[in-house]
Amino acid sequence: MDENSSYYLLGFQPEQAKWDGKLHKIKVVVRNRQELTVLARRSYLARSDAPKPASADPKVAEAIDAISSPFVRRDIDLRLTALYIDNPQREPIVTLLLHIDASKLHLIESDGSYRSSLEQIGFVLDANGRTVESFSNTLQLNLQPKTFQAALKQGFVATRTMNLKPGVYQIRLFVREVGFGPIGTANDFIEIPDLKAADRLSASSLFLAGQTARQGKPADVAGATPSQRKFPTNGEFSYSMVIYNPRIDEKMKQPQLEMRTRILNGSKVVFAGQPHPVAAGEGNALPYRVVTGGIIKPLVLPSGDYTVEVIVWDKLRKKDSIIRRETDFSVE
Repeated sequence: MDENSSYYLLGFQPEQAKWDGKLHKIKVVVRNRQELTVLARRSYLARSDAPKPASADPKVAEAIDAISSPFVRRDIDLRLTALYIDNPQREPIVTLLLHIDASKLHLIESDGSYRSSLEQIGFVLDANGRTVESFSNTLQLNLQPKTFQAALKQGFVATRTMNLKPGVYQIRLFVREVGFGPIGTANDFIEIPDLKAADRLSASSLFLAGQTARQGKPADVAGATPSQRKFPTNGEFSYSMVIYNPRIDEKMKQPQLEMRTRILNGSKVVFAGQPHPVAAGEGNALPYRVVTGGIIKPLVLPSGDYTVEVIVWDKLRKKDSIIRRETDFSVE
């Protein structure tokens, strides 16, 4: 959500073990905030909005039931991250990063390598619950012993890119190990702004990566990737993003942007950086885009789950002058 927006989006997950087809009443209340107006539905019909299977095949029916359920299946542990950035035509490109925990897979040794197959099915739903894109494919795993051992510890990532128009989307993914039956599901929401709207300041997703110090030199850390975002307590992490459509000072021929970074544990602020001018990086294309980022170090935080928040101000704008991006990470 942009900092200057006047609304917040609240998600809801019902307690029922499955959709029961009945009408359920709900009530949303914000305590101790009389100045806020709550707009919410008073009830919901507990039925699936996912496409119905066109086949009576029980495996197809199982996949549709699992992917349309409000509850995640964790026979196979999955973590889905959806990120967007612009392409050369200034249109949004969405990348899906699906981290798969390999420790629960039945990788069979054959001819010196470890093999398995994963069936993947995905749906992209718009704000009205309509399917705007779907896909299915098979991931063939053929791992050498060294790669196999690394996969057991770190898992691996399957990626997919797609073109989506500006809007709010939900991505749902289903994975099943062929021949064995374990199932994993994952979902994520993504809001894509109009990157070509010159009258509105905007930004890409927030990208995180991490390192730690080993023998006085920076070294990559397993899990400190955009798909997992798991950092050690003695490490540091970098963040990057692209700012779109900043105003340009006519005399200086440069934007006047400032940014501030915070880390939160729930609602508690555990790190608050000072506002500072945006340092533009390689890849700028004024007046449309500014590439920026930074490094937070040292990362001395207790183990737990956190959120990193980056707020950017355009000092040359009077309206729509603030944007906010955030993403979650964990410290282990």
